[in-house]
Amino acid sequence: MISLIEQLITWSKGLKLLYVEDDIALREELSILLSDIFDVVDVSENGEEGLRKISENNYDLIITDIRMPVMNGIEMIEKLKREGSKLPIVVFSAHNESEYLLKLINLGIDNFVTKPIKSEQVFSVLHKVIESIHKTKELRRYEQELEVANAALKKLVSKQSKSIDFKTSVLKSYRDALYEVALVSVTTPDGVIKDVNDNFCKALGFTKEEIIGNKHSIFKHPSTDEHLYKEMWEMILAKKIWHGMLVNQTKTFQAVYHYTTIIPILDDKDNIYEFIAIKQDLTKIEEANNAKLIDSVKSSHDIKKDEILNILPFASVIFDKKSKITHYNKLFENFITDLIDVNHYTKLVAKTLHVNDVLEFKGLISLKDNDFVDTICEINETINLEAKVSTVRGVIDFIIKIKKLDANNYMGSLVCKEDLETCFLVQES
Repeated sequence: MISLIEQLITWSKGLKLLYVEDDIALREELSILLSDIFDVVDVSENGEEGLRKISENNYDLIITDIRMPVMNGIEMIEKLKREGSKLPIVVFSAHNESEYLLKLINLGIDNFVTKPIKSEQVFSVLHKVIESIHKTKELRRYEQELEVANAALKKLVSKQSKSIDFKTSVLKSYRDALYEVALVSVTTPDGVIKDVNDNFCKALGFTKEEIIGNKHSIFKHPSTDEHLYKEMWEMILAKKIWHGMLVNQTKTFQAVYHYTTIIPILDDKDNIYEFIAIKQDLTKIEEANNAKLIDSVKSSHDIKKDEILNILPFASVIFDKKSKITHYNKLFENFITDLIDVNHYTKLVAKTLHVNDVLEFKGLISLKDNDFVDTICEINETINLEAKVSTVRGVIDFIIKIKKLDANNYMGSLVCKEDLETCFLVQES
């Protein structure tokens, strides 16, 4: 944790934070903690005041509560999104505010800290958000450096374009440098590839002989918008430098992401002699961003499932169509610790426990076959099954209520028959 905090403080150097919270005590307490991390920490007591401060300052990050007077956190976020804001936002959410989670997820929010606030959770979420901000700034700095280099190169080529001999020497000098660090291709004015470097061949999986004489369309990925190529050709044929992200594909049809700069090279008559394309491979960054998005969506779904289970008054689980338990509440965890077979708890924690490992169902032939799996696969909405369980207090009869959530998931709640009968007797008396 110490190294995480030190890294967080290093990355947060120079960053400005706005903290929106109506609880005075919590706002003051957390502001002290945040001031040790960020250079500037401003506070607001509601969403309306927060919007005003955002319009007056350049913040790097927003932390907000949900329920506040005047304007709540959701309303503030909605207005920011309508205005096109891309500010990273962290939301503090209480357990009883689960109804807001889907709305926040639809607004693109995937960073949550649940109340009561714990410093470890705050540091963990902030580390993830600040790391993303840090990487974005690094990428922006790289792009700016590349643009400066491209501008300098264009200026150099422009000054000397009247001399073919000088043009040749310029081409050789920057080729030798670029060939070492980037993917480089040389193309005729009508788009036929004249030359590529070794980095280009390795990245796309072709030999030089397979590439030269073809057009760049052999690398074109199906997902690329045709308008992008149209815009690119219009610009370079107008003797302007074009740069942007292109999705290409390798010889084995794998997608690769290349930040590409195309420079028209002019002869002494100011005609296009050839095009130089310089590509920087950003595939790993793009894959990391996609993986992060998938993890965020999965995490959001898991949060929703856990919220549902935690409000149920019975030992409850969510399991897949093979009966493997994927989510469970505290009451079910307590139920498992009461069983004779202690291996069940180990399997539960390892997420390898199945419902029919624990329950012996009445009316089903055997636990050794797939009777239970076959039964749940046939239900459309809700069924009740009787089962018995061997616990440290003896064999106990249960009713398990099973509800189909979707094509792959089911929710089950365990109710002890003895408790159920006692409830009925009390109601009759």
